[in-house]
Amino acid sequence: MRKELADMSQQCGVKIEYPTGLEEITDPAKRTTEVENMRHRIIEVHQEIFNLNENEVHKRWTFEEGVSIHFRTLT
Repeated sequence: MRKELADMSQQCGVKIEYPTGLEEITDPAKRTTEVENMRHRIIEVHQEIFNLNENEVHKRWTFEEGVSIHFRTLT
């Protein structure tokens, strides 16, 4: 998987230095472990982004709730 991503970026003309370990993984158990690790990391990143977004939405709603109270008294 990492090798395929490296090949794709080279075709686009982007020069990026990759870490060692891009060789093809031939052992099915290691490949499965690597895929599971990638999947776990993607889920972690998604959850972090989701939590940050939820926090920002909560702050915004709290602010708008406080502001809307003042607008109701003015009208």
